[in-house]
Amino acid sequence: MAEVMSDLLTVFREQMVLQQEQHRQQMESLIALMKSPSGLVTKSIPFTPFDPSSELWTDYYARFNTFVEAHSVQENKRSHIFLTNQSPVTFKLLDNLAKQKSPPMDINSLTMKAIEEFMQEQFHPKRFVVRERYKFWAEMRRKPGETIQDLAARIRQDAVTCDFSSITNPQDEAMRTRFICSCENKAVLKALFKIKDDDLSFSRAIEIATQIEDAAKCTKETVYGTSTGFSRTQGQVCLIRSGYRSRRQFHMLRGLAPDGKTSNATGNKQVRVRLWTPASCSRIVSRKD
Repeated sequence: MAEVMSDLLTVFREQMVLQQEQHRQQMESLIALMKSPSGLVTKSIPFTPFDPSSELWTDYYARFNTFVEAHSVQENKRSHIFLTNQSPVTFKLLDNLAKQKSPPMDINSLTMKAIEEFMQEQFHPKRFVVRERYKFWAEMRRKPGETIQDLAARIRQDAVTCDFSSITNPQDEAMRTRFICSCENKAVLKALFKIKDDDLSFSRAIEIATQIEDAAKCTKETVYGTSTGFSRTQGQVCLIRSGYRSRRQFHMLRGLAPDGKTSNATGNKQVRVRLWTPASCSRIVSRKD
């Protein structure tokens, strides 16, 4: 009986050792799978794509680094994880970057450092601060049915991309923002939005806006010509020379005698005449005697 019990204990110990060894091997395989770049963990937990309208690049990149560290993604595979989780627009930007290299590269050959430098250049927080602050002050409106809490949440969210904490001259910043929100000129706004916050003061914004509007006025006068006015006893008559061979032709169409006096055909009534330009555009000129 003692021998039988001894044999059973020996077999039991051998089975326990075998089970422990199998368990150890399974745990090692599982740990290796978790550390592997192609492991199930990194594939089953997607990372949100970068959205420049809702998050700064620096904040997004910090979150991405936390993500890859938490899932033990190897350094040489982080660029692939990043590319896999991006929107088609961001992916295309990076693809163009790879093709512009000398010699051209495949996008999958980009390192995480090269991607980080390119994204920093394209989406630097300082690059769009002027535009973001314009949107914050000029476009923020309470939506129909929106609660106070929801409005406050939107204001907090939009303030993230404005970088208000970096303002060093509040007075100049306030005047510049008020000027930009009031100019109502799309060409001016486009030009101002391209300038970095540090390079755009209030006086600089005025200078740029003045140059753009003066250039637009000069171009318009060059294309359409300047108008010539002449005084009458009871009002002004505007003469647009585009499309007319002579002042006589203009007078005849307006019901005026060649010397500029009112003809009997129109008397003292208001006359509306359609003036056709060579480009088949029309303008209405009114005269009241």
